[in-house]
Amino acid sequence: MSKNIFSYAEFYGFLQALPDLGIVPEATARNLKESSLRLFNVTSPLPETDIRDLDVNEVVGDYKMFSSVDVSRATIQSYKSRLLSAIQKFVEFQQLKYGVVMESIPQEESVKPKRRKRVDGKHENALEAIKTFALPIPIRDGLILRIENMPMDLSFDEAERIATIIKSFAIK
Repeated sequence: MSKNIFSYAEFYGFLQALPDLGIVPEATARNLKESSLRLFNVTSPLPETDIRDLDVNEVVGDYKMFSSVDVSRATIQSYKSRLLSAIQKFVEFQQLKYGVVMESIPQEESVKPKRRKRVDGKHENALEAIKTFALPIPIRDGLILRIENMPMDLSFDEAERIATIIKSFAIK
């Protein structure tokens, strides 16, 4: 029997190596890896499971149900989007690595990444109107985290979003 190059075990190895592969920027690789592994931390498929057949909605549902942390809808959507992206990059990587030619896995319409708009000279005045400051946060002895461009009129929702992003990098 031939080895399944699209197995969960292969996908897990891909996630571990992703930051070093140079496929995507390091921060993106780290986000894809950490978000995917966080979802699989609650329940993970069998090592031989074909990752292309994975029901991402089921994985996300299991995470929401069994996670000990209360997670916002925005965070769940972000994790789902990152897992779909990681799976797509894995399938493309394996196809190139093994010379397999087949259709790419479909991505859900609702989770396609949106293009970021470039800021040109016209909008610079609008950006300058936003009052910001650098927020120093003492973390440990001798270590102060500094968050630049913190808006003076930061809303509670924006603060929650920032906190959620920072929490995603925490080690339990």
